Amino acid sequence: MDMVPVILPPTPHSAPPVDSAHRISTGDSIQLLCNTMKKQIISRAFYGWLAYCRHLSTVRKHLSGLFNPNIVDGEGAEGGLTKEVWEQLVKSGEEKDKIQIFRLTYYGGVSHDIRKDVWPYLLGHYQLGSTVEEREEVDKSCRQKYETTMSEWLAVEAIVRQRDKEMMAANLAKLSSESTSGGDVPPQTLGQDLSNDVFVSLNSDDEDDDDDDDDNDEDDDDD
Repeated sequence: MDMVPVILPPTPHSAPPVDSAHRISTGDSIQLLCNTMKKQIISRAFYGWLAYCRHLSTVRKHLSGLFNPNIVDGEGAEGGLTKEVWEQLVKSGEEKDKIQIFRLTYYGGVSHDIRKDVWPYLLGHYQLGSTVEEREEVDKSCRQKYETTMSEWLAVEAIVRQRDKEMMAANLAKLSSESTSGGDVPPQTLGQDLSNDVFVSLNSDDEDDDDDDDDNDEDDDDD
């Protein structure tokens, strides 16, 4: 028995594969965009907080000596450091207690009458509890340092002024040499042009005179 070949029907064309990027709908695109923006905002906030913490740690490290961690009670210090209180502290020898003086100064200030006496102590020029002789010695030493520094600065100032004068003189000499070398004499080309113009005008006048003479001679011959 002969085998009859079976002809199968043609298979339908299958749809081409769709890229995954094309499968994302509009809603998915908006959601992806929102998630990206959310991550960026959180990232910026985190790095801003991190920079703030680093700056704060640097401030705490380098400026830790500017404040007193111990809280000082200000009760009874509202009146400040008055003349009576200062004289009493000096007489009793309690002016060495700088904590008390600083507390009165911080909460109530210093009376105007004794500021010239108190502020040298507050600024560290005098030591609390020092004698009159020690304070005079400090003043003398400070005056000598001031005079030495001033004399050194005056010498430096004289050198600087001398250099400024020399520089000014050099600049003036340079400017004067440039002005003289520039020359007030007009350029050669300009002089040549002027002379050429003069000669051309003279030559043209002579030619005109010759032409007039020739014309007069011809008229005489005709007569």
